[in-house]
Amino acid sequence: MERKTSTLLFRIIPCTDTQLRYIPGGRYPLLASAHMTILTAKVAGVKKVVACTPPAAGKIPNATVAAMHLAGADEIFILGGVQAVAAMAVGTPTVPKVDFIAGPGNAFVAEAKRQLFGEIGIDLFAGPTEVLIVADETADPFMVATDLLSQAEHGPDSPAVLITTSEEVGKRTIELCAELLEGLVTAPIASVSWRDFGEVVLAGDLDEAYTIADKYAYEHVQILTAQPREALEKMQNYGALFLGPMTCVSYGDKVSTQNHVLCLTVTSQLTSYHPSSALEPTTFFLPWAPRDTPAVCGWASSFGRSRTRRFGTRNRVASWDSSAAVLRG
Repeated sequence: MERKTSTLLFRIIPCTDTQLRYIPGGRYPLLASAHMTILTAKVAGVKKVVACTPPAAGKIPNATVAAMHLAGADEIFILGGVQAVAAMAVGTPTVPKVDFIAGPGNAFVAEAKRQLFGEIGIDLFAGPTEVLIVADETADPFMVATDLLSQAEHGPDSPAVLITTSEEVGKRTIELCAELLEGLVTAPIASVSWRDFGEVVLAGDLDEAYTIADKYAYEHVQILTAQPREALEKMQNYGALFLGPMTCVSYGDKVSTQNHVLCLTVTSQLTSYHPSSALEPTTFFLPWAPRDTPAVCGWASSFGRSRTRRFGTRNRVASWDSSAAVLRG
């Protein structure tokens, strides 16, 4: 670009003085939410970051408190749900009023943020986790089933959708989901989500599959096809795009992607991930190279060990790709 004058245009993005970071934890400790929300605020220059998280079965969630402290929180409250958002928005004798609230949460937390917007600023409506997988005949049904249930276990209202061009992959995925649920510690939650919000959609071809997926506009979209990078040209509505069998959404939950606080359903067409400008819809995609998989899996599983051991006595499920052994999730 050629400059015609000596005038310079500066863009300054100021931060509010006091902000809240809500760290969910009603069912499982979500340690990654601490560094993906608190640390980003501190790096952005927020002067005071207040963090809160709900108690775990009536007790202080030590691992989450440690993660919030290490991420740089200036104050930490063991307080969750609607009451936490309301208290921070208006202030109480014991809870400070904040200028801005950010972070994921369930549908009730998202609704509280919506109603209080204007009294305080908010990032986006980050409600129940969503996952959508686009798969062709080359996809491993066991991998598909594992990745669907790894997100369905987040809550009883977490949608998990498979769009496939292969009737065989679709049917086998349904069978494997039923088999895996028999041994999952999280089956009481994941089974409800899969029963009430799980879907398998059969598409005529991949073009139709991508069109359908764009209409869903889900938070996490995983591509398990022979040519996964085609999705970059075919799709535009998603929070994060995970390309190929070397990549799974659980990596994004823990250690990868620019942030795991993402927009949901149709809002992925309108807003961006935390904490970018809401005026600039932003999406990102994630292809892992095979050589990176062992390291990334190790980082992710270190976070996962703070959660329940989901798959029997192990926290990971071994599955196989045509080129390498991959530990999923």
